Parts: sequence; C-alpha cells; structure tokens
Amino acid sequence: MSKFLYLAAGAVILLVAILILALVGVGRKEPAPEPASLEFWGIEDDAPIWSRALERFREEYPHISVKYRRMPADTYEETLVNRLAEGKGPDVFLLKNSWIAKHRDKIFPLPAESNPLPSPELKKIFVEEPATALLTSKGELLGLPIFIDSLALFYNQDIFEAAGIARAPATWEETADLSRRLTKFAPDGDLIRGGLALGSGSNVAHAMEIASALILQRGDEIVKADGRSTALGPGATGALRFYASFSDPGHRNFSWTDNMPDSLDALAGGQAAMAIGFSRDLRRIRAKNPHIKIGAAPLPQPSGGRVARTYASYWFPTVSRLSKNTGPAWQFVFFMAYPEGAKLYADASGRPPARRDLIAAGAKNEIDDVFFRQALIARSWPVPDEEASRRIFEEALNGLASRAITPEQAVARISQQLSRLLQ
Repeated sequence: MSKFLYLAAGAVILLVAILILALVGVGRKEPAPEPASLEFWGIEDDAPIWSRALERFREEYPHISVKYRRMPADTYEETLVNRLAEGKGPDVFLLKNSWIAKHRDKIFPLPAESNPLPSPELKKIFVEEPATALLTSKGELLGLPIFIDSLALFYNQDIFEAAGIARAPATWEETADLSRRLTKFAPDGDLIRGGLALGSGSNVAHAMEIASALILQRGDEIVKADGRSTALGPGATGALRFYASFSDPGHRNFSWTDNMPDSLDALAGGQAAMAIGFSRDLRRIRAKNPHIKIGAAPLPQPSGGRVARTYASYWFPTVSRLSKNTGPAWQFVFFMAYPEGAKLYADASGRPPARRDLIAAGAKNEIDDVFFRQALIARSWPVPDEEASRRIFEEALNGLASRAITPEQAVARISQQLSRLLQ
C-alpha cells in the first residue's frame, strides 16, 4: 500500500466504531469536530430527491457539508474522467456497476483494516450482487449500494385482457406461447404488432443485458474467475439461439424485425405486447404514452428447476482517490447505507433498495414489489468496457437476426472479442 493510502487509511480508521454502530442502528458517537466540505456528483436524480437525506446527514454530522450536483447523463462519464484527470472533480460520485473494471483506478477504497463490513456482514445487510462486487479480494470496500435495478417483463394490460390472458408468463416457454398468440401480421405478411419485442440487437433496449441474463440463467458465468477470459459454452449458445428465434421469420417464435421501433417505444405505442426493461424505464414508457395500462412481472425463467436469475444494474456512491476528505467522504457513503439514509433515498427516488431489511419491509405497489423481490436474484458480470462490450453483443445479435452467422459463431465471436478486452 502506498504512503498516500496509509495516511488516508489513518483518517478513516477512526470512523470504524461509529460506522459499525450506525449500520446496525445502535447509538452513535460524536464525530470529529474538524469541518469538511464534500462535493457529490450524481445523475438522473434531481436535488430534491437527495435533500432530506443530506439534511439528516448534516443534522447527525454538523461539521460536514455535502453539495450535490446532478450531472448530465449523456456526458457524465466523460466529464468525470476529464475532471479527475485534471486533478479536480468530486469527493464522492455515483459509479455504475458495469464501470467498475474500467474506472477502478479512480476510487479510493476503504482499506481492509478499516472496513467494518467483511463479506459475511455485507451479505447480511445487502443483497448478493453488490455485496460480492463491491468487496475486493483484499477485503477493500469500493462503495456501498443504495439501490439495485433489475430486468423485468413489461406488458400491455389492455392487449392481454383483450386476448383473454389473465396473468403474465413465468417461464420462457410460456412467454413464447403468449408471444405467438399476441403477434399480428398484415395480409401481405408485414408485422403489425410483435408479441415480444426481442430478437435483434439494434432496436431492442438493453440487448446486451437481456442476452447476459439468458446466458446466466443457463449456467454460464460469461467471465471466468480469473477475470481475464470468458466462460461461454453450450449454455450461451442455447441462450442466443432462443434470443434470435424471435427475429427469425422461419421460426414459430417470430415476432420482431429491425424495421420496428425501439422495443420500449413499441410497447408504449402498442406495436409490441411485451418488452423487457428496468424499473427506470417505466418513466420513459409512461412519458411516451400516459394512458398505457402497463403491468410488470419478474423476468421469465427457464423451466426445469434451473437457478433463477435476472440482470442487475445499479449505481453506488464511492470516494474519489483525489479527495482531500476521504474520511468524511466515506462517512457520508456509510450514512447513505444506514437504514435511515437508505430509506430516505428509496422513498424519495422510488428505486428498489439494496438493503435486505428494506426489501423485507415490502413495496408500496405490485409493480415495485416485482423489483424488490428480483433484487435477491439479480446478478451481473465484470464488464471490462461497457461501450465496447455493448457493441460486441449488439453486432453478434444483429448478425444472428440477419442470419449472417449461427449461434455457435456468435458465441465464438463474443468470446474472442471479450477476451481481448479482458487482457
């Protein structure tokens, strides 16, 4: 560990006793009196969503002030990288789970000797995915999750009811059956409405994540334990074959073409009966069509007793390696993981919580309940470079949709190209 890290570790180790007590909701020790000012960057959330949590943090720790800045989502990563390269930037920032590998060097991790949350404790408090991904093999803590989103099945309730369908499908076999019932063609054979918006790469939202979920459901890990090569096999081949069947005119699952709009826009516009998305996509769908009666169900699973899986997506607060206030910054990160801080954020944002106790407390409505329960089975994989990885998956899926390559060839291409990124 460098001299800088040892000095910073000394600043945070004094906070350990406070953090342990606070995380379990027990009494708190008075913080150190030295004043500190923190800048905190996030995206999507307006300032009012954070206001109550920041107020409570200031009440608990009056010597620490936190200024929240919402950054534009489309330039967030670039701005963050550039500002940190200039030696500037925030003390605390939200980082996406699929960016961890790429931006690990921008984080000041909580050293193992200062970390009050070893793996068993993390897994008691938080759901499996972030509890595993945010703790390094050396016991360092990269951050703490405040929410976890996951892929689910969205469906148009009016279309379902008109077809006499009383409930959403639970398995992929049931989903394919319903998709065939709900797909509509014009007399000339043109597709009017897709049953399930799936099959291509370019106009299916979250194509990489959906394909990843299908692969994980079939038992492939995508990346090996060494983190330097892929683990794609027969499970991945079967997953991509099933994915592509919905864009194959010769297959009975055919329900989608690359001439259709984006899958979520098609759902909102009545051009698809079902589509797959994250909870955050609900706002987009409802903004496109305020009158839609939308339902949500857990992501369908394979039949036959395989382990249930969906894909996890989340942002978590972490501390910048350039912060001059790493101790107070980590204190803020831990506060947002306290039961009170996490609940204030969950209530204000409407995002599914990552804490097990908040999940157990239950959701306010049926749609939220889907994402609460799915947090327990949500998983991801260590994406080496999200933009490049997304391009690799989408090109392979588009090749399958055009029948230019076979599922076996698609898996081989993905494996080879990802392995180069992982080196």
